[in-house]
Amino acid sequence: PRPVPSPWPGEGMGVLYGQVRIGPLCPVEPCPNPTPDVYSSRSLILETEAGKSVEVPLMQDGWFKAPVAVGVYIVTLTNCDFLGCKTALPRKVEVVADGVTILEIDIDTGIR
Repeated sequence: PRPVPSPWPGEGMGVLYGQVRIGPLCPVEPCPNPTPDVYSSRSLILETEAGKSVEVPLMQDGWFKAPVAVGVYIVTLTNCDFLGCKTALPRKVEVVADGVTILEIDIDTGIR
């Protein structure tokens, strides 16, 4: 039989998984006009205390999943100019070896 591949990306690695939610995007939900692509045009930036950074792109629905080296990261979001970015970010997250670290970020745009 063939060996089953490991679900983990490698030694000293873990998986960062979760979702960024940004909203509301217009004063009336659901928005009467199509909203611009608010997610896949952005990425999470994970920065270590040593100053190294990793960019994790968001999918069109705000979800992300990425193999990441084990460690503690400060998380920010590119192009985050919404009102709620200052209260939701930065976030501190610890990625553990051979594990899945779940991170959920809710950003309130302030649109009412």
